[in-house]
Amino acid sequence: MRNRAGQHKAAVKMLLKLRRPDNLDRNNPGSRADFDVIGPDGKKIGRIMKPGGGAEHWFWAFGVTARPPLRGSGTAPTREQAQADFRTAWERWLAARC
Repeated sequence: MRNRAGQHKAAVKMLLKLRRPDNLDRNNPGSRADFDVIGPDGKKIGRIMKPGGGAEHWFWAFGVTARPPLRGSGTAPTREQAQADFRTAWERWLAARC
């Protein structure tokens, strides 16, 4: 990976945290399957949730637009996999911005 000056930079795993949403305007306030994804600067950068209606999968999405070929949302069979998929996609999005 190179920075704008063309120098190589090490790929660093970002610290992403899950936090229960603090607003009540969600479809299912208080759900134990709904999380905001918080970036290293403490700002909300996305969401991971299990949709209602008996869905078996977890849904993840950025809070920003990701242009193709990058993915800004997806589904996964478990919350842990949704977190891993979110992190991978987020790191690719960040790298594409450099």
